[in-house]
Amino acid sequence: MLEAVRAWIMGIAAAAVFCALANELTPKSAVKNVLGAVCGIVMALALLSPILRLDFSAYSLSSAKYKAEAEAIASSGEEISNRYQRTIIEESAAAYILDKAEGLSLQISEVRVSAQWSPEGYWYPERAELTGAYDKTLSDFIKSELGIEGEMQYWSENENN
Repeated sequence: MLEAVRAWIMGIAAAAVFCALANELTPKSAVKNVLGAVCGIVMALALLSPILRLDFSAYSLSSAKYKAEAEAIASSGEEISNRYQRTIIEESAAAYILDKAEGLSLQISEVRVSAQWSPEGYWYPERAELTGAYDKTLSDFIKSELGIEGEMQYWSENENN
């Protein structure tokens, strides 16, 4: 890229030197006026040479390639964001249940919550697995506060109890 800019600047400088020499060596006459116009065209061509050399078919292919890559990156970012949101919902709901169990003085050693994607477009807690003795008060709390129905709550006794 730097080499292309260098070549472009050298081309402009060469055109300027050529036009200046031609202008100085030409006597005042109608030819000098025509030469001035020609030199103006030469300078304009030197300035626009990078655009004139542009390969539009390659540019189109590159543009399409970069667009496809950008879409893939955006899609990947969206997928990562969805997974992150799901993890936050699951961990927050589990911490909420553990906090409530502690408030009820229950011996719940572990809670795992699974989230489900809703048709409306968000994650919600769908299933809870609890390690500890079943407690109706906690089960009702999970149902009313998190919307996890009783049949989606799985309780297993702690082996150490």
